[in-house]
Amino acid sequence: MVTRLEMPGWRGGRDLMTSHVFLDESKGRDYLLVAASVLSRDVAALRRAMRSHLRSGQRSIHFAKESDITRAAVIATITRSQVAATVYRAPILRDELGAREVCVRAAARDARRADARLMVFDQDDSLLVHDRRWLFQELGPAGVRYEHQHRHGDPLLWIPDAVAWAWRRGGRWRLAVAGTVVREVDTARS
Repeated sequence: MVTRLEMPGWRGGRDLMTSHVFLDESKGRDYLLVAASVLSRDVAALRRAMRSHLRSGQRSIHFAKESDITRAAVIATITRSQVAATVYRAPILRDELGAREVCVRAAARDARRADARLMVFDQDDSLLVHDRRWLFQELGPAGVRYEHQHRHGDPLLWIPDAVAWAWRRGGRWRLAVAGTVVREVDTARS
């Protein structure tokens, strides 16, 4: 995860600006958690840009339900921005909760090390109590705030949804977001 932007491969070089990190999951053969880091100074403009993809009456974008035209347009917006995404992967051994735990904890440690300002998770009410416990244990008084919001509450949650969908889908979709993904973390090997 890039927040103090000192990760090799970051387009902007070594920068000391904080960022907000938006996180969403994708479940399949394994569990993916994508953390999309947005520079604090870019948050408002990128929210406007993401909202511009909504159709009349639509409250949010959910990549699994969008047309290929919308998907391509959203990915173009993401790749033109300075978003840097990390893909955390965990095997689903017994249950998804265990896989989520290792990914959330890894993302929280990265956010703490990078001095992130805020972590925003796509809200799943059934996971709130677990996420809060893990985040408190990993972040403690580190100064990294965290919150959960439904996808219609913040358009920047559509970014990790898009990246996770494209990464899992593979082929041309994965290639389209490959420049945004600066790091993959296989938690089974960490």
